[in-house]
Amino acid sequence: MEKLIDKIKERVDKSDVKANGYFYDFRKNVFTGKMDETYISMFLKGDGSELVSKACAPHSSSMLGYNFFHWINKEHKLTITFNDKKEITYDEVLFEVKIPVLNGKKKANMDIVLRNNKTGEWLFIESKFTEYLNRGKFKMSDSYRNESLYFKKDYRDKWTRIIDSISGSSKETGYWNGIKQGICHLIGLTNWLDKCVKIKGKEYNNEDVRFINLVFEPDEERFKNEYDKFTDYKKLYYDFYEQLRIEKLIPSNLKMEFMTYKQLWKCFENCKELPEGLMGFLSDRYMDFAFKDK
Repeated sequence: MEKLIDKIKERVDKSDVKANGYFYDFRKNVFTGKMDETYISMFLKGDGSELVSKACAPHSSSMLGYNFFHWINKEHKLTITFNDKKEITYDEVLFEVKIPVLNGKKKANMDIVLRNNKTGEWLFIESKFTEYLNRGKFKMSDSYRNESLYFKKDYRDKWTRIIDSISGSSKETGYWNGIKQGICHLIGLTNWLDKCVKIKGKEYNNEDVRFINLVFEPDEERFKNEYDKFTDYKKLYYDFYEQLRIEKLIPSNLKMEFMTYKQLWKCFENCKELPEGLMGFLSDRYMDFAFKDK
């Protein structure tokens, strides 16, 4: 069977990459070869070395997300259709947004944040490309059992039960790091919605704040091994949300779902405001590996 990461590396210009298949410069990994200084600053304020390390990988999830969303602004909007059939239009994008999770200690990096400045609706996105190929057991820092680090005591009581429940039942290896990140993000968003912390100093629409795990789904026939691990992670994510009844732990106005880049692609096909050449770039660099016979 073909290997997804190998095929992705094969697609790029060999003169732009090192022997390991990584780009010499992250700019070769982005649409038009340029990144606005505003966005460079956002990435540098994230985990620091993103642009000189991970962003140079052709299979970088942060650059996947950047290439899909960087063009959104007041003049160029994107409308996304969600699983509940609601359509929301966004006119601002932020990258690597830090959300306080534990008091004075831990923050979670949200890969992409979209906002509608007129309605106050927010969309928080955790982008995944091939991360689910990594296997491991569920682990959470002991900090998440320390009552004094939570903004409210009842947050600690609720999430400790979930963490202990997963720790006791997750004997098999899988992409548990995705679940761990989800927990951190949900605690952080709960802090924000309950007005314990601020994000960029902006208000939100009480009726519609969304958090999606946006995952790249490879073609099943060409990349069987990767597709199987994708479906394993999807099941793991749904089990986490549904069996543990996560909706009971988070604010009622926070909606959570699993979405694929294939689903998102349909929204792009319906969008009339995309930069010239972007669809071709995204198709060649990414979506050709998501569809059959490409």
